[in-house]
Amino acid sequence: MTENDKTVRMSIEVDADLHRQIKMLAALRGITMKDYVIRLLEADMKKLK
Repeated sequence: MTENDKTVRMSIEVDADLHRQIKMLAALRGITMKDYVIRLLEADMKKLK
């Protein structure tokens, strides 16, 4: 593993309703909550480039 391949943990607190909505949307797409959130963030960052 190179230095650029390292991962770090990021934690956020959300209210129960938002958690449920994120979980439901991820499940509808057949992906994990982690992958769903990462895809949203990456898409948003791509718009800024």
